[in-house]
Amino acid sequence: MKRPSTASDHLEWEALVGRALLRFGDIEYVSVRCLDVIPDERVFASTVSLDFSRRVDVLLEILDNRKVLAPPLSRLRDGFKRAKELAKTRNLIAHNPLMLNLYVNPETQESKAIYRIDAARSGKHSITLEELKEFSVEVDDLAATIWLEFGNVAGDDGQVWKEFTYIPEP
Repeated sequence: MKRPSTASDHLEWEALVGRALLRFGDIEYVSVRCLDVIPDERVFASTVSLDFSRRVDVLLEILDNRKVLAPPLSRLRDGFKRAKELAKTRNLIAHNPLMLNLYVNPETQESKAIYRIDAARSGKHSITLEELKEFSVEVDDLAATIWLEFGNVAGDDGQVWKEFTYIPEP
């Protein structure tokens, strides 16, 4: 039987989970700021306490109802659509433990030990170390993109732009 991972092997899991959760925190923060900056109506007070998925739904509805969407807003909308999909994996890693799964082939008696995060409520969802690596990189890239596009919308000096003027390139 292959030796199960040791505590030192957990360091990679911990670093990746921590990185992904911190970067998802960035995405959550920008979603709150967007609802303070983007709408013409004041919706911040009534949306700030919503969970991430509902807050993003409100933001996407506001952006989708615009007749013309400037490129930074369009990229921000696309980023939040992807973030909403990735939130399912974020919830999986945030609310479930790392488990050692043992497998034995009944015919060959060969055994295998694999660490994985499994959904406690249903065994249907899990994430392996390789999947976590991919998730962490994607969340990192997405958070950077969302921050960049929010900066393009809100302005470099931190002041809020209330009017968005988009002049198409010739």
